[in-house]
Amino acid sequence: MTAFQDSPPGRALPWCHQWRSSAWFITLVVTYGIAIDTLTDAIVVPILPFRLLDLGYHNIASDTGQLLFARSAGTVTFTLPVAYFFHKYPYRRLPLEVSVLVMIAANVLLMLSTQFWTMILARYISGAASTVTLTVGLTLIGENVKEVKAGRHLGLAMSGLALGQSIVAQAPIGTVLYEHLGWKAPFIFCIGALCLDIFLRLFVLERVNIRVFHEKRLGLKPDSLKPKLLNGKITTPVHHHIRDFSYAELNKAEREALLGIDLNPWQVLKAMVRSPRGMTAIMSMFTYGLLSGTLQPVITVRIQELWNKNSDSVGLVYFIATFPTLISGPIVGYCADRWGAEWVMLPSMLLVLPWPPLMLETGGIGAFIVYFLFFNLFSNCAFYPSGLESTIIARRTQGISEIHQFGIMEVAFATATAVGTLVGGHVYDEVPSNAGWDAVMWFLFAIALLSLPMVFFFSGEDPWVKKIFSRKQPKIAGQSVSMQRLGDDNEDNAGGEKKRMDDKAEEVWLEMKAKMEDDQRGYSKQKKKSDSSNSAFEV
Repeated sequence: MTAFQDSPPGRALPWCHQWRSSAWFITLVVTYGIAIDTLTDAIVVPILPFRLLDLGYHNIASDTGQLLFARSAGTVTFTLPVAYFFHKYPYRRLPLEVSVLVMIAANVLLMLSTQFWTMILARYISGAASTVTLTVGLTLIGENVKEVKAGRHLGLAMSGLALGQSIVAQAPIGTVLYEHLGWKAPFIFCIGALCLDIFLRLFVLERVNIRVFHEKRLGLKPDSLKPKLLNGKITTPVHHHIRDFSYAELNKAEREALLGIDLNPWQVLKAMVRSPRGMTAIMSMFTYGLLSGTLQPVITVRIQELWNKNSDSVGLVYFIATFPTLISGPIVGYCADRWGAEWVMLPSMLLVLPWPPLMLETGGIGAFIVYFLFFNLFSNCAFYPSGLESTIIARRTQGISEIHQFGIMEVAFATATAVGTLVGGHVYDEVPSNAGWDAVMWFLFAIALLSLPMVFFFSGEDPWVKKIFSRKQPKIAGQSVSMQRLGDDNEDNAGGEKKRMDDKAEEVWLEMKAKMEDDQRGYSKQKKKSDSSNSAFEV
């Protein structure tokens, strides 16, 4: 984004404006935010059982499950209202900053809590703040990144989940702080990381920030440079001190707001349910949440009971098992961009299946760590492309934007995590004859197995069912899947017939882009001929 050009004398450009508005900086800030959000949740997983023991509780696995459930309940409660509100009013940076302040308050409350109900309340509040971080953050990436690179950027952002779990959350950092400095130390560490998070978010420059900057430096009225709807078409104002109008590119929510396309929450939900491909992305998130949520309250207790390990050793196990997921996100995103999500999702889910039965073994802890590592790696790889799938479906469905799709994915993930934590904790405690761990492992195996049909039939632009049972024309060499998928006119693989995007908003957006190009060409002629352009109006 390079809209800062031709500044009048004496008007300083924003500091480091180029990298502050770049797609990679926005992606890195969101990735860090997601990692720190995960940190505040995951740092308590290996130490909560020990804290509950210190406070005199007895049903440790089930009580831990209830505390984990409380955060998921807060996320489920607030996600859909957040998605609907910030689709209608497309603020991005401000809610991300406020959510960090709320998260800090929730951490302070949990740190000072000695009563179980206040711990539940703190977890619930943190879940409400978490939904803003994930939903609005991923939407910010989707709106500021080119379509052909969306997969790798979203993959990197989603790897923030693994980053928070491995390096700073469930690695020895959290457990060592608890072991040597007490219960409050991990939360003080989290609050410090959250302060850095809000500091980074202050540097993000969105397109709207660039437009407001131009209006102020040129002495124009507010919204003078904002695209407007004239005679049924979106028109972008031009000014002789601005050569690059990339700041005026509207996201899907803004375009549809100008065009008067506004669905109520039930219509949004109905439109999303109608897309099998979109529902597959949502179910992938649900499956991942169920797999990870079921393990969270029981794996610490399992390691402690079977090998008599303390919190330091449990943290080290988590670190080793989750470290590979740090680099898998961008790689998986690139593969999904290049070849299609279906080439990642189905093979990864198939590779999840062997590991739960292997984790039933009671041999050495080294073998257990290896099994846990591969289970965690492939379950993460299976869900990473769901962000790209959601972005594609949102851009092809009238009345739906990225924030709707990411919002429902967050609901699916939080609901599954809540169910998983309750199921895992209670099954581990209640199943007789010390068979709770066996029941949990076979439950994970069944969930992974049941998710395969939907991924086989509906994931990706060219699902596996079509690859196997239909003859396809070969793809043009060197052309990425994302380019084929996000083009205005797609080539149908089966019959070679062109399909058209029937989304009216997309057609209007293409007209607007052409109009903007004409405006810029007209401006160049204007400087030479000293007369106004015929292709756009001037402020």
